[in-house]
Amino acid sequence: MKKVILCGLIFSTMLLFACNKTNLSSEVSESVSETINQEESHASSMDLTDNNEGQEVMDNLESEEYFDLELKVTDNPRIAELLNVSGTYTDSVGNVDNYHYQIPQFNADSESAKALNERIMYDIVDIIQDEFFSMDEGYSLFCYNITYEVVENGEVVAILVSVPYPNDCVDYYAYTYDFEQDKEISNPEMLTMHGWTEEAFVEEACRREKEHFESQISDMYSDMTAEDVDYFIQSAADATTVDLPMYIGVDGVLYVYLPMPSLAGADWYYRLEQF
Repeated sequence: MKKVILCGLIFSTMLLFACNKTNLSSEVSESVSETINQEESHASSMDLTDNNEGQEVMDNLESEEYFDLELKVTDNPRIAELLNVSGTYTDSVGNVDNYHYQIPQFNADSESAKALNERIMYDIVDIIQDEFFSMDEGYSLFCYNITYEVVENGEVVAILVSVPYPNDCVDYYAYTYDFEQDKEISNPEMLTMHGWTEEAFVEEACRREKEHFESQISDMYSDMTAEDVDYFIQSAADATTVDLPMYIGVDGVLYVYLPMPSLAGADWYYRLEQF
């Protein structure tokens, strides 16, 4: 997803210390085996089965140096986890930090669920691997926690992953699965379910972002011109698409994380809005 400019600048400095990462690949189909970028990565096998005793993943990622991905059940029968690890780390200059990293999965075996689960893994695993590399080398951590929450509206279940960064920047990932239909619900589908076209949604989202910014400057920067306002809100407008993290709440309302323009710090910060 999108990162605000400030987070991107901070993160780019961290990459100066990072070695070339080995790409991770996995297989989520029980009957189909596929090798991705064989010269750069080693394939793993993920056997997602509908088992009342729990699910297991057969993972042979030889390129994985820092942690094992093993599918385990959770207290919620609809959710499993590939990773749930926490601990305390002291870097080379004496900073002591607690860390907690999770990779959730939907406990379903449809082709749609397998594809969705693979996307969840790829969205998150490289970030975690970078932090374990930092710990291995004695560097300071950049992202201390990657955790998730589950929002259930009947058979429609959303996994919301939060990835906090320095300076109050938080990135969000949202995934929605319909257990009755055994399929992922896409953002365009959720918008349609709540009476929005893609064009109308983007237009309304940008209107709210501009209104939010204008309320910020109403007292201290009342002399700011329309051109100045457009300049400050452009980054948020560019980030406003139908791909924004969104989900259906327990109340049936559509919730969307909008990139709200900011006068200080990052160009914008996510704020949860109802649609």
